[in-house]
Amino acid sequence: MGLHLSSAWIDLGLPLAHPINLIAPGLALLLLGWGWFSLPPGPGRRFALAMLLVPAAILIAPDLLLGGKRSAVTRYFMPLVIMALVTLALAIARGLSAPQTHRRLACQLLLVGLLCAGFSSCFQSAKAPAWWNKSFNFTVAGMADYITAVQQNQAAMVWVELQENGLGNGIALAHRLPGSTLFHFFRRPNLPPAPPPDSKTLVLLPYANGELMAAIAQTYGQPPALIEAPNVYELWQLQPGSNTSPAPIQP
Repeated sequence: MGLHLSSAWIDLGLPLAHPINLIAPGLALLLLGWGWFSLPPGPGRRFALAMLLVPAAILIAPDLLLGGKRSAVTRYFMPLVIMALVTLALAIARGLSAPQTHRRLACQLLLVGLLCAGFSSCFQSAKAPAWWNKSFNFTVAGMADYITAVQQNQAAMVWVELQENGLGNGIALAHRLPGSTLFHFFRRPNLPPAPPPDSKTLVLLPYANGELMAAIAQTYGQPPALIEAPNVYELWQLQPGSNTSPAPIQP
């Protein structure tokens, strides 16, 4: 939860294990705690506390009891994040009008620091092709660049399985590829026929899961090969020499 909060104020797209990402969540929670205690007692303060704790409890408790990754998705925490921003803004506003000079100065420095952190974060994310919170499509940019480069030398066909997020991933990938790129959408167990070897058409499979790779291995005689290239993740290709047509499906 701390990382969701800290990203609302500073998010430089650093690796998860970076020291800043280890320190920032704790600082964000301390800052939020200060902001909440700075609010005047009353219904508004209780409402802010409820909006901060209830969404977090609804997401974190099922993960702890039943397992899952609900609490790892930032967008599910938007009510909490918005209330955190409002709470801190109210606390800083009260501090800027406080009679104590040292309190006004501290809030001025805090406001300038948060604005600088926000501008830096926006600058970094604006020039990036994708951001870490795009969990499913973060790899699309590198994948599309690789497929585009491949098509300059040989024909390529992209197979997309219509399972779970398959259609959305295929659409996101198609937006970054040339209009001449061939797509083949399918559902298991109906696998498409592989192009004949003499066509020299490369078959690429983005986001292939274990079940699909097992089905391809059974149908075409060998599993797809993982493509290892810079900035390319979760992209496989059909092995050269695979059978050109699916084997009959056994009842």
